[in-house]
Amino acid sequence: MLVEVDPSIGLDFVFLADTIEQLLGLPVHVVSQRAVSPRNMIAIRQDLVRV
Repeated sequence: MLVEVDPSIGLDFVFLADTIEQLLGLPVHVVSQRAVSPRNMIAIRQDLVRV
């Protein structure tokens, strides 16, 4: 799951990931958009669904 978050989120990012897993009831990989390389972003955008 690619998320856009405020850069100052800090450790709350981990809490966000845990909350998303609990809501969906399945494991997820949460990645900040800033952490994705431009090359990988090209592949991600093919499957990206904005919510």
